[in-house]
Amino acid sequence: MTHSTTGHQDAAHLVRHATQGEGSSTQILSRLLEVQAQLGEATAGAVLRLVSEKDVDILAAWPESQVGRTVPLWIARAAEAAPQVVRDAQPLRIDAVPGTEDARIEVIPLAHLGESHGVVAFLVPMTTDVGSLRRLELASTVLGLHQLRLDLVRRQTESARLTRAVDVAASVSEAPRFKAAALALVGEVAAHWRAERASLGMLPPGGGSYVRIEAMSNTDKLVRKMQLVRDIESVMEECIDQDIEVMHPSPPDAPVIAREARELSDRHGPTSVLSLPLRDPEGPVGALTVERAADEPFVAEEVEALRLVLELCTARLTQAHQVDRWFGARLASWSRRSLATIVGPEHTWAKVAVALLGLLVLISVLVRGTDYATGQAVVQPESRRVVPAPYDGYLRVVHVRAGDAVVSGETVLAELDDSTLRLELSDARAERRSAETRGDAFRSAGKIADAQIADAQVDEADARIRLLEHRLAQSKLIAPTSGMVISGDVDRLEGSPVRNGQPLFEIASDGALMVELATPEARIGDVQIGHRGEITLSSAPSTRIPIEIERIEPIAVPVEGSNVFRLRATLLESPEWLKPGMEGIGRVDVGERSLARLWTRDLVNWVRMRLWL
Repeated sequence: MTHSTTGHQDAAHLVRHATQGEGSSTQILSRLLEVQAQLGEATAGAVLRLVSEKDVDILAAWPESQVGRTVPLWIARAAEAAPQVVRDAQPLRIDAVPGTEDARIEVIPLAHLGESHGVVAFLVPMTTDVGSLRRLELASTVLGLHQLRLDLVRRQTESARLTRAVDVAASVSEAPRFKAAALALVGEVAAHWRAERASLGMLPPGGGSYVRIEAMSNTDKLVRKMQLVRDIESVMEECIDQDIEVMHPSPPDAPVIAREARELSDRHGPTSVLSLPLRDPEGPVGALTVERAADEPFVAEEVEALRLVLELCTARLTQAHQVDRWFGARLASWSRRSLATIVGPEHTWAKVAVALLGLLVLISVLVRGTDYATGQAVVQPESRRVVPAPYDGYLRVVHVRAGDAVVSGETVLAELDDSTLRLELSDARAERRSAETRGDAFRSAGKIADAQIADAQVDEADARIRLLEHRLAQSKLIAPTSGMVISGDVDRLEGSPVRNGQPLFEIASDGALMVELATPEARIGDVQIGHRGEITLSSAPSTRIPIEIERIEPIAVPVEGSNVFRLRATLLESPEWLKPGMEGIGRVDVGERSLARLWTRDLVNWVRMRLWL
């Protein structure tokens, strides 16, 4: 009993010594195998994990030199027996292994080895006693307990990682808007992972390959022209293009291109850089880039933790990013998703554009529309009278202005200065009396010839008197027709000289109105007398007044650098509010054409003129 107790104490001491050393799990397992070999007088050992019925991994071996490119035969035989040992939960002895005639294999089950069951195999001499085999089994139990301890530590680490990820996700979820959520994410990541800078970039929700940084830790306002921002966006695009984590420094055998991450570190560091993609069911939607001191490179456990954080936060960030956009962007994104179900998710807008273009071409060829010749329109009276100056003189007073109504034969428009005419009239009458007196005297004296000359002078004076009296009668300009004065703001000319025939007033006669259209020279060939159309005036743009062409002026008139033809049109309807001088736009119906012809006519005509086609 004392010997047994001493053996257990020695085993516990050796196992405790092996497990307290530093090193990886594989190194600790190798030291435990060495301890077991010392306790059980074994010459070699191996820990095997059963992955499946036909797949067994070697977790550790002692001595380590025995496992090279070729697995020793005894370990291969132990691996073949491992499924049976795990299934029966009983040790198994294998004798007569080729190459080891003086030794045998002891395969002992381990209760638990990570997430899979496993065994420990020893190569022991044939002369090993029962006590040594018992110590091997006892030490194997300790090996299993150590593995359980490692599992417990691993689960505690995973629990802490999950707790941290949940805390970060909770901070992101509590943010009311996308900007606040993005700042919460980069702030929490920078704090928990000791980062100098954490940046979040998102792809446009409607599609696109260019990343835009939305938030950066310890930065309230981003200056997008900064080289740092551009370099970080390049790292994010590199990460999204490969759809995998990009790290610098990265393992030599890592199948990842990290050129942009290396340049970011060289330009703004040196730093350790890690960029992870944000994924939704349709693919990458953004990236998170974390930078910290160069002497703290990211390890696999940290990458896994950050990956978990993004898995928990991506849905909230994506939803907030889409909702916080302006209405037009949300509508475009919804339209693209809806159209993608019809034409496919790739090149959606291009496909829709081609389809719409084809439909537009088809419609333009098959559908016909009304062709109109348009031009400036002016409402004019059908008849109008011009009142000129009756003789050379001075304008004494003006009684009317444009817009005033006048009555034929009654309304005095203006008066000319007649003082000079009255003096001339007095002089002419005096000359007549003098000539008449001379004629009487010559006849009394028998001078017949001189009397005839005097009579001729009397006739001349009479003619002059009649002319002067006629002019005096015209000194008052009387309205020749009833209507409205449409031009004649000559009050500023009061007291100024006027010449015979100079237009002073223009009067539109009461009665029907007409329309004058100025049609461009390029369209006059399509217009014919009898064509109908309509006009709309600036004073009533919502009203359409029908017209009919009754005359086409044969000569073009230059207007503002281009030739136009004036068309005279009859008003088929005449509203009460219609007044002469009103202006607007008129169009004449010249027939039907295909929409393609209507849309391309000006371009085709221009090409024909330039190329002589």
